[in-house]
Amino acid sequence: MTRMVPSDASTHPQGDMQLRYRTLLEQVPAIVYTELVDPNAFAGTRITFMSAQAEEILGYPAQAFIDDQTLWDRILHEDDAERVLLESMEADHTGTAFDMEYRMVARDGSIRWFRDVSRLVESEGREYWHGVLIDITGQQQAVQDARDAERRYQSLVETLPAVVFIDAMDRSATNIYTSPQTYDLLGYTVEDWIADPDLWWTLVHPGDAERITAAQERHAELKDHVFDEEYRMIRHDGRVIWVRDIASTVFDDDGVALFAQGLLMDVSARKEAEAVLETSMEREREAAEQLRALDRSRGALLRTLSHDLREPVTAFIGGTNALEQHGQDLSPTERADILAAMRQRAERMNEVISHLLDLDTLGEEVAQTSQREIDLCAVVNQVGSERGLDTSHFQVGCAEALVWADPEAVRAIIGHLLDNADRHAPDAGVRVTVAMKDAGAEIIVEDEGPGIPPGMHDSIFEPFRQGDTEASALGMGVGLAYAQRHAELQGGRIRAEDAPGGGARGIVFLPA
Repeated sequence: MTRMVPSDASTHPQGDMQLRYRTLLEQVPAIVYTELVDPNAFAGTRITFMSAQAEEILGYPAQAFIDDQTLWDRILHEDDAERVLLESMEADHTGTAFDMEYRMVARDGSIRWFRDVSRLVESEGREYWHGVLIDITGQQQAVQDARDAERRYQSLVETLPAVVFIDAMDRSATNIYTSPQTYDLLGYTVEDWIADPDLWWTLVHPGDAERITAAQERHAELKDHVFDEEYRMIRHDGRVIWVRDIASTVFDDDGVALFAQGLLMDVSARKEAEAVLETSMEREREAAEQLRALDRSRGALLRTLSHDLREPVTAFIGGTNALEQHGQDLSPTERADILAAMRQRAERMNEVISHLLDLDTLGEEVAQTSQREIDLCAVVNQVGSERGLDTSHFQVGCAEALVWADPEAVRAIIGHLLDNADRHAPDAGVRVTVAMKDAGAEIIVEDEGPGIPPGMHDSIFEPFRQGDTEASALGMGVGLAYAQRHAELQGGRIRAEDAPGGGARGIVFLPA
């Protein structure tokens, strides 16, 4: 600060000039002051002029600063007094300009910020500090508010349960800022991101890289496009996690994209829960399908029992009634025919009951006890020979095919497929082909019958499932279920498909 005593205005032209200057100074929106360099003064200077704005801004009349030379020092803010005093002493000693920002306490107790700028000048052989105090309280408050907002934003950003980031709007999405949570989420520090702005690209899981690259390119090219993707990332320790990445683009007033800012959140727990839920739902669907299959089997079983067991019982009743009522009148031939029919029905019933019991007790522990290496060609030819099939009805195409299986189970599989073919095409030929394939061997049994009813290519292997044809009514619908069970117990599988040119084809695969 600098001080000067103003001259009294008079009628002299110079007095008029001083009056105009004084009037001008007192209208400036700042406090103008003058200090006289006076070695006899306590501070080495003495205030000689203070503009009227002092009372408007600080609440003290301008004359109070002239009457009480210690007032200025007393209203300096205690946190700024020492540095202001040191800087003022330095300016007095060197004569250099004084330029500082500091606080003062107004008469009403409020804190005011000022920028104090003064220069040392010489007039009439004396030295004066001419200065101006500019009230910058509003500016300082704005700066403080900005700093407070920045601290609040930083506190919010660094305590969120997510990584906050800012990326450049280039094709590489070069990283500009990443919050400290990156270490907890990915095992990489903020310094790692600074050292390698393209670090993100090296952490995206290879299985998701192509999809995320395409999404990133769309985000870089389209205005107002929100990037919202879920993908896998590889942590520093090698562990794979799922993240949700949400980012939006910030534009300037001219619509130019400045940068993208967003959040990176760990969604691994939700992804794991979704996977467990999907597995549970899949199991539920499988269980429901099994229940439906059981229901179908129950209905088919009831129909089978109704047909295959009631029909023989009806024959027994009819036969016994005929023998009881007309036995004496029947010829030996008629009696023999009735007994033969009853025996045939009894044998059929016994066969039905045996199939039902065997189907329920077929077990893996039994089926595997006699597994050994066998030649499928030899088994196929043996089955054909036992059934008395001649070459006109039974054609075999065979190359050596060795598998590890129970020969009796394989014989049963081939027998059931041949029975099925003979039932649906009794007068047509049957072709059997055996060949090695895919670390195993295939047996293909093909007929020239009516083929497989639509929609039944899989269900025909369920117990008691039969088509609507006349030939289907001749069986129980358990033969192919037997074949499937045997194939599964040998580590193989069986499927059905339409044969080229018509007919059905059963394909059995057994591992080598």
